[in-house]
Amino acid sequence: MSVLLDQALGLGPFATASLLAAPLAAAALHDGLASVWVGGVNAWLGRLRSLPGALRSRSSLVVLAAALCGGPLAMGSFVAAISLVGPAFAATVTATYPAVGAVLAQLVLKERISRFGWAGIILAVAGAAFASYGSPEGAESYRLLGTLFACLAALGWGAEGVLVAKAVKRIEPTVALNL
Repeated sequence: MSVLLDQALGLGPFATASLLAAPLAAAALHDGLASVWVGGVNAWLGRLRSLPGALRSRSSLVVLAAALCGGPLAMGSFVAAISLVGPAFAATVTATYPAVGAVLAQLVLKERISRFGWAGIILAVAGAAFASYGSPEGAESYRLLGTLFACLAALGWGAEGVLVAKAVKRIEPTVALNL
């Protein structure tokens, strides 16, 4: 996906848009199409009937916060990082989001992670880093900004997972995804 987003950013309106407008537009397209797809799946499975009730619940506010963390914040930052430092480096940095989510889950949800669990998280992040690492691309002056955007994306996706885990205790997961 990172390479496809990198290629798309070089086309048409994305190439001439500002530094923040292009990533946010790409994130909106990505998440909008995903929402249409999930809406179709929920319609097929007959779950759209539970959507109005889910919208009236307090958990829907938590889902909305998760959507903001994962959509415009994380996905927009990820696309910005891709455009500034390239897809390989951006994907490497954002591969740390499971570890970020685990730390946030300990803080917010009071979950305990065993040593075996931490070993698995560290191995997964290290494996992703070794598999996809490349030195940052782009202009030297944008490398720090691109790395910061990639870190912000990891934080956003980690927070999204924690917030969704909190919300799906009361809302069906596919309905929460559609929200």
